[in-house]
Amino acid sequence: MQYASTTVRRAVAREADPSPAGIAVAAAILDELLARRTVAGRPADLGDDLAFIRAASGRGEHPDPRFPLII
Repeated sequence: MQYASTTVRRAVAREADPSPAGIAVAAAILDELLARRTVAGRPADLGDDLAFIRAASGRGEHPDPRFPLII
């Protein structure tokens, strides 16, 4: 029922509150996807996992042309 939870959060204008373990797993998956690109590695200004996840998933803006990694 994750979808319903997301819909409710959006309806009441609340941000998600991801767990540290969830952030670590998502960041590791996105790091692996990025490593498979011609130019591997995170941009230097995305050392924070949550900022990296947002940029790589298209939920945050970043000037790196490799983003978003997933759509």
